[in-house]
Amino acid sequence: MAQKFSDGISNMAATVTRSKGKAIPCCCSCSGKIRADDKSMTCDFCHGCFCVKCSSLSMELFDLLSTQKDLSDSFMWFCAGCKRALPGVKNILNTVTNTDARQKVMENDVAELKNQVRILNEKSSSTEIPSTDAGNLEKMAEEAV
Repeated sequence: MAQKFSDGISNMAATVTRSKGKAIPCCCSCSGKIRADDKSMTCDFCHGCFCVKCSSLSMELFDLLSTQKDLSDSFMWFCAGCKRALPGVKNILNTVTNTDARQKVMENDVAELKNQVRILNEKSSSTEIPSTDAGNLEKMAEEAV
């Protein structure tokens, strides 16, 4: 996994150029080459690599975060593109979560209907319900799934 704060090359750089056959990561913002002794940031959302200048962090803050592990573990940094996209992503995640919850309710309803059909089938052998009607109910329950 890539380091969030790097005093060298991040292994999650999104853009790569080649120099003498060797891959050199580039800043996702300015396309400048990020060399082994350059400082870089990795976006916590897109995992793109950015030079410190394009990250908009001051050198003092970068140095503090890169040396203080307890701070860097709780600190999340997002590039400008992801900052613009995150509100839309949050809406999509909320929609997916709500859809998942509704699906679980419907799965429980279908399971209950199947149970009721099973009970009706058991009763049909001893009551006035023709078995063909009970069979149709079972077929309808299976089609609902």
